[in-house]
Amino acid sequence: LSSSIVFLAVAILLVAAVSPAHAGLLPGKAGGLELQAQGVRKKGPLKVYALGLYSPSDVFDAPDEASLWSKLRLSKSGSGARGIVCVLTFKVSAQKMSGALIDSLKPRFKGPSSALDALSDKIVEGCSGGGGKGTVFEFLCLSKDKIQVSVNGNDQGVVEASNVGGAFADIYLDEKGVSPTLKVDILQKWKGE
Repeated sequence: LSSSIVFLAVAILLVAAVSPAHAGLLPGKAGGLELQAQGVRKKGPLKVYALGLYSPSDVFDAPDEASLWSKLRLSKSGSGARGIVCVLTFKVSAQKMSGALIDSLKPRFKGPSSALDALSDKIVEGCSGGGGKGTVFEFLCLSKDKIQVSVNGNDQGVVEASNVGGAFADIYLDEKGVSPTLKVDILQKWKGE
């Protein structure tokens, strides 16, 4: 009996390790782009939101890992569009979500603070009732200089500034990206795992 319990416990742990808790939360497409990779954003032990990277699949046609990251990052490649979708996994205020994203964007963005204020306003205005569990934030980086924001499918508008889209995507894609699980999923897809 005890060996059966141990086997069951190991099986449960293995399933939990390979089945992300956020599976099924993310849409298959965003802004006409396909879901390419997914991960979670954690603060301490808490999974704040599930997130997905949306892009054309040809960005994975890279001969080496350095080329892959260069193609994925709009701030480096300067071409194409990238989508980042975040789905809250528990209640977070709109101000807190906006503040966390802007704090992550500040060291990556060298443009005017008015662009950061505009992005923050679009996030907060989209969450007029707060950011409850299941709130969907879609950030479509149309180019390295333009980002379109929608919350729960409601378009909040576009922010344009030099490299605002590239810097936003870099929150997740640069060497200090805030979601290691997303980066692991990207590498596994590139390697064909």
